[in-house]
Amino acid sequence: MPRFYCYTEEEYETMTSNYLAVFIKKAAVGYRKTKCRFFHARACLRYMVVFGNWLKKKRIPLNGVCYCHVNKFLANLFPHLLGKVPQQKTAARKAVSLIHKKYPPKKSVYQRESGHFREHLYSNRGLCKALGVAYAQYVKDFLVYSFPNELIHLRSLKPANVMGFIETIPPTAANSNRKRACSALRAYFKFLEIQGQKTSQLVASIPVISKNRQSLPRNIIDSTSLKNFLKAIDRSTRIGKRDYAVVLCLTDLALRIGDVASIKLSDINWKEGVIRIRGGKNGCPFIMPLPKRLGEVIADYIKHARPATKHQHLFMTHKLCPDDTVATGATLHEAIQRLWIASGLSDTFSGTHILRHSTATKLRKKGTPLKIIADFLGHNSIEITKKYAQVDIDSLRQVVQPWPKHGGVK
Repeated sequence: MPRFYCYTEEEYETMTSNYLAVFIKKAAVGYRKTKCRFFHARACLRYMVVFGNWLKKKRIPLNGVCYCHVNKFLANLFPHLLGKVPQQKTAARKAVSLIHKKYPPKKSVYQRESGHFREHLYSNRGLCKALGVAYAQYVKDFLVYSFPNELIHLRSLKPANVMGFIETIPPTAANSNRKRACSALRAYFKFLEIQGQKTSQLVASIPVISKNRQSLPRNIIDSTSLKNFLKAIDRSTRIGKRDYAVVLCLTDLALRIGDVASIKLSDINWKEGVIRIRGGKNGCPFIMPLPKRLGEVIADYIKHARPATKHQHLFMTHKLCPDDTVATGATLHEAIQRLWIASGLSDTFSGTHILRHSTATKLRKKGTPLKIIADFLGHNSIEITKKYAQVDIDSLRQVVQPWPKHGGVK
């Protein structure tokens, strides 16, 4: 399979005789199977050869390779690329992932403990994968800070460990990292309490982090601008039909871009007119009614634009032929950003959440109670919904009584 990406026999011999020849072959098979772009796959395979030569020169055994060697590899051969994600780093990380499948690395005590906590978040608390991974990473960093010698004694934890760890996190304007770290530690200490350990003092020592929160969203797109935005989408192309359906999912259902990317064909119940949304932030799926306009647009996309593929996800990238790849949230976000710029909207694009904010604001202006808006957006608390729905300033101006022309304080 590597021969497909080689121009000469010398290149082929170099790949097949490399220190990572077995894994380069597996990578080539994977690139060929997924219809990866030829030049990207070719470049990655060539950098895998360079990475293999570096590992052999450093006398690093295959069962001892880890991701830390990727940064050392870049620092040694490509120091100008540190802090970036070039093809060299992508290729090296791909090689390490293939090596780990054959030689599973030994997990450290920090990884085992944070792994148990992550499984608890998935199975017992129902957190989504991204949030569980983030919480587990904070807990791992906390254990490394508290027990640098890999000798974990959880009963010896003190409030000073909590305060010291929080201080190591750089403060920002919103303090979102510190705030999430406190939430992760609070969940971890509750996890330890379930196991029989007393953590009341540790929970009480977690500081309350102030976070500057805007009372109103920065940008709201009005109905006229939204109509112009939708008209600017060229629905005669396959990508245009997809982008139009994505925008309607963001406006008619007020979904997050990640939820839109995770929609599968099996999630749509055409007979009952409902759609199943997977996860959200809390990882719990929920059912929403499928509006008629959105249903017709999705059906048009499936019939005339979506490629025939084995993937079950609704939206595809439409860049690779004949088998397209699944469109991720980042892919759809970039597509909406390009449409925003092409439509000539005056406001700066602040993210796809502007459509979610706008829908909540329109519902609020129509007099919809906050509780219904919270259920529609999938919020667990009305306090979170308040920052989504802007105050109807025009209605407030009508309530204010005019200032009397005559009179004063007697």
